[in-house]
Amino acid sequence: KPYPDTSVTPDWRISENNDPDGAAAVFERLRANAGGAVVASGPAYATATDAAGPVITYTVTAAGGTRTYLSFSEPVYGDVGTISPYTPPSLPIDFTNFTYAGAASPSGLTRLVTSGIATSEAFLALDAPATGAEIVSFTNLTATVWDVMNNPIATATHNISDVGINIIAPVWATTPEPQRDTIRGGIGLIRKFDASDTEWLQDLDISLQARILESTISGDNITLHFDDAPAYPVRVKEMWVPGPGVVTTNDLLHDHPLNVNSGALSEAQTVSGPSLRDYSLLAADAPVTDGADLELLFLTSAGLPCGRLEDPADPRTARPWMFRIRGLREQRGTATIMNNVINPTQGETTKLYYRPTSSGPVTITVFDLKGDIVDVLYRGQRTAGEYSTTWDGRNRGGRIVARGIYFIKVVGPGINEIRKVLVVK
Repeated sequence: KPYPDTSVTPDWRISENNDPDGAAAVFERLRANAGGAVVASGPAYATATDAAGPVITYTVTAAGGTRTYLSFSEPVYGDVGTISPYTPPSLPIDFTNFTYAGAASPSGLTRLVTSGIATSEAFLALDAPATGAEIVSFTNLTATVWDVMNNPIATATHNISDVGINIIAPVWATTPEPQRDTIRGGIGLIRKFDASDTEWLQDLDISLQARILESTISGDNITLHFDDAPAYPVRVKEMWVPGPGVVTTNDLLHDHPLNVNSGALSEAQTVSGPSLRDYSLLAADAPVTDGADLELLFLTSAGLPCGRLEDPADPRTARPWMFRIRGLREQRGTATIMNNVINPTQGETTKLYYRPTSSGPVTITVFDLKGDIVDVLYRGQRTAGEYSTTWDGRNRGGRIVARGIYFIKVVGPGINEIRKVLVVK
């Protein structure tokens, strides 16, 4: 199986247990430890006894968070029964089955995936936030639980989090082209890395900057690992880790030869400030290709992979950072609009690309249905080349416009085009 399962009891048999040809003694055969009797062979199968204790396979806790996600290798219980005569455990787990070596203490537990009174996944509540310093130093959570065969947990301690959340975050990523409006921005600059359809870059060389949020590792050597949306079994619970041998957490769900992402590429850091790190992703790198959903993980020098939460309130939603690689499909008249349906109240913008064929004046104006000017996005001189700007759904006074249809008119050397934008709320 491409995941830990300590409750497996495989069927087995010895198909043949004979002396090899020419053997001088019968001791070549498999014999029992007690009495030395020859072990019977034949078609009948025996079932192994479950003597493997459960383990915690995966944990996620955000820095500053008070909720820990726990995943076990099999359903677990909060007490132990008896071995002989056999009686099963009789209590579900609760927060008293756990202790934490950090400043906080367990204060509650929510069972998420259950089988009767047994639990495979849970939320453990803490009475104070876990700190980033505790997470990056692999502070331990200790569990006292049992499986249905009364086997105690095999490894009682586990990192409070196998993923660094709120530890390192990308700030921006850019491509060298096109030239962007210095105030409004445009195509070739992104600041969101949350898998949004509107956040994309062309398959060009990419510069990316990240910020270390946890001050205790501000001087750390942080490597960037990236890949184009790897699939199961590398991706489990929507997360993957780079490898092999670079992750040092207790993550048994991902850090296994069947699960580590050996295909991910890595980039070394360039220090650009006390807590800032720069990276270069080249167009020649295999994952940087048109159509890719590029996923990013930052790895501390101690071996902690750092990502994000898709839902900040739910540590089950740990994900790599992500943005899309998309080619630019130029529209007629060398004026191209992207994301022409926007909700300004959600911070959405329309992106415009234009390419004057020679030097000369360029004017980009937003009109409403009545022909009134709503905003002027650019008025000035441009040389021949590739340019981009945005419209954020606001008028010249900075107020969000009414919902409806608007038009962006681009006039310049070799360009006289109008593009439509729908503003929704």
